[in-house]
Amino acid sequence: MKSGYFARSGPANAEDRALINRCAATALRAALDGTSGIVGQDADCDDALQLIDFERVHGGRALDPNAVWVQELLERLS
Repeated sequence: MKSGYFARSGPANAEDRALINRCAATALRAALDGTSGIVGQDADCDDALQLIDFERVHGGRALDPNAVWVQELLERLS
């Protein structure tokens, strides 16, 4: 699971808006089903976007700067 605080200073692009839409739809389905949790990409399930149980969310893990997703992000930012 990837968790943490994220803030942005620019407008959402088409990819961002699509992800926001998918997150909102997943959260709505969960709410209508009476379930709760956090919507996110679940690293334990091949990064599938889904509802993650609160019990599985915790901090304390160090960021791995060599992780593929970190390297891809750094490449996109450079």
